[in-house]
Amino acid sequence: MKNIYLKKVFCGALAAGVAIAGLNAPVQTDAKTTTKKSIDNMSVMSRVVSKNNDGLLRYSYVDENGKKIDFNGSSASLPSTRKKATSVPSSYDLRNYGQTTSIKDQGVTGSCWAFAAVKAMESNSILNGLNTIETADYSESHLTWYSYNPITNTQSPMYGDGCSIKGTDLPSDVFNPFGQGQTLNAYDAGGNALSAIFTLAAWSGAEKEEAAPFNADTTDKEQEMINTMTANGESLRYDSYVHLQNADCLDYTTRSTIKKAIMNQGALNASLYYDASGFETNTNSGKSYYQTTYTGNIAKQAANHCVTIIGWDDSYSKDNFKEGSRPSSNGAWLIANSYGTKYNDGGYFWLSYEEPSISDIYTMAVETTANYENIYQYDGNGWSDAVSIPGNDFTGANVFTSSSSFEETLNAVSFYTISDNQKYTIKIYKNLTGTTPDTGTLASACTISGTADYNGYHTIKLPTSCTLSPGSKFAVAITYKYDASTKNQAYIPIEGRSELNSGVLYSYASEPGQSYLYNDNSWIDCATYDDRTLNNIPIKAFTSNGIAATNTKVSFSKKSVKIGKGETYTLKAKLSTKTDSSSISYKSSNNKVVSVNKTTGKIKGLSKGSARITAISNDGNIATYSVNVYKAPKRISSRPYKRKTVRRGHSFTVKVRFSKGYYSKKIKFSSSRKSVATVNSKGKVKAKRRGRTTITLKAFNGKKARVRVTVR
Repeated sequence: MKNIYLKKVFCGALAAGVAIAGLNAPVQTDAKTTTKKSIDNMSVMSRVVSKNNDGLLRYSYVDENGKKIDFNGSSASLPSTRKKATSVPSSYDLRNYGQTTSIKDQGVTGSCWAFAAVKAMESNSILNGLNTIETADYSESHLTWYSYNPITNTQSPMYGDGCSIKGTDLPSDVFNPFGQGQTLNAYDAGGNALSAIFTLAAWSGAEKEEAAPFNADTTDKEQEMINTMTANGESLRYDSYVHLQNADCLDYTTRSTIKKAIMNQGALNASLYYDASGFETNTNSGKSYYQTTYTGNIAKQAANHCVTIIGWDDSYSKDNFKEGSRPSSNGAWLIANSYGTKYNDGGYFWLSYEEPSISDIYTMAVETTANYENIYQYDGNGWSDAVSIPGNDFTGANVFTSSSSFEETLNAVSFYTISDNQKYTIKIYKNLTGTTPDTGTLASACTISGTADYNGYHTIKLPTSCTLSPGSKFAVAITYKYDASTKNQAYIPIEGRSELNSGVLYSYASEPGQSYLYNDNSWIDCATYDDRTLNNIPIKAFTSNGIAATNTKVSFSKKSVKIGKGETYTLKAKLSTKTDSSSISYKSSNNKVVSVNKTTGKIKGLSKGSARITAISNDGNIATYSVNVYKAPKRISSRPYKRKTVRRGHSFTVKVRFSKGYYSKKIKFSSSRKSVATVNSKGKVKAKRRGRTTITLKAFNGKKARVRVTVR
């Protein structure tokens, strides 16, 4: 079972252990906890949201004086030791390798941002072997809906966090992108790559398309989709087929780096200013696009549409572009759009390398949901602001309380960066005892330093797993390093204050004792910091369950079983103490592959794949059992005999053979003449008297094989 440990669950937690740059000695205990303003030189960077007319939100950032902050100077130039040795061809098309999915249609919605993110994830999952091109189909509806619908369960600790649509509630002086008096919905509100990343990083998706289908060919179809998702409520929010692990922004890199990313990580999420009526052109080499309405930095802010980059051609002629707005040189990106196959060239077009509006270029790397069992996090809606101390390193930390039911292993942490080449150090503190963030024990073996090459979202595996005692407080601390050589500041992303912008209310909340900043021997509790609203730091922790918290053990006699699709089998877990069998319940890690009866342990294979069955005792102890589901056999054969002559009083064993990928756990053996020879449940045949008989092997679905036996 996957657990989402979210904000406000641990309202009573006081303290977090924080890593201080250069602190390798035993933990100090003399630091102060400060709730008053004590970082006089702290700089706060705030997000400004703007919206164009085609569903894309644009972010820019300003300092406390309203001056725009430009990150163009932080271009990532990777040391040769960290570059992948990839030879870049002059042209490349993911379609030729079966590594990009088919063209989809966003219909009447403004959900281009979700389609771009989903297509990039699908491509990455194919490239990494998590899916095939036939099975990689994730839900844009799921991503869009839960990005703009906060938790509605008032009993949930995350109630009210997230983005919500205000629509006609907007005051007259607040811009409504769909016109005053018009009501927005999740599918029309718009978004961007970060909108998708914030939702996915919280383990809300990516879910399979079949769980939340997208259909918005008309406004009526869109309304049907809204009604369906409204009825689903919270039931699908944290359903995921894959989890987002990393998302790198390549805006300030080279063309070669982007090409290598396509080859190594699949299709890329991207934004651009799109005006097909004015700049798209039909050519013998497919549709082409290059616009001259917007140039320079203004072009990126004018971007109004999200797409995916699936290839390139260095030789694509500049003459293929519309006369009067042609680029100066050859070369173009191959773009997959989200307007269906009737638009562009079957849904694809070529975008000049020189297109000035292309931006928000992100990788979307996913991994299996089996990596980690639990996520600890406080950020219900990503980050909107960032803080730094100009010219200095800066440390942020989150304190969490581990589950009281299990001993856990902390395996990885994740965080955001907002500039390229961001150096960091991660430290873990265990068993916090006091009210200050440095009262825990440093788990020095878990300390890791590195460089996040690109701004974005990063999951970092610890050099060794860190064991967490049940119900204990632990802290994840990250020091963001100031780069004196480039003058790149060490920005720590934070949630910031709630705001109403472009028809969307961005809500953030925090509790004391969750997130901390450290400077000048003082700890700052972000929830109570003077008159500025910092709220939480988006640092997450990923764990796996270990030994249960009590001495009572749950166990299975075996660790795994193979069954065929449609086959049933009953698991029986045992307790180390005498307890009625009703004290054990069973759960499946993937109900689409294997279902299980909660009380009896009876399982059924539903589709090809694997799942874990967890047996849980009354007091929270667990045992797991692996189930692998194969195809139901279309035919079976016997081995090693099809005919056998045996002397009276002798015996032999017959077994069943399956074609590759097919299986049946249950095999029933029978003899047509038991007076001649008998057969037991394991296929052992015993000759009794002279004569002939037929031994029949029968799979769970009725498929049979026979052995002709002669007894002499």
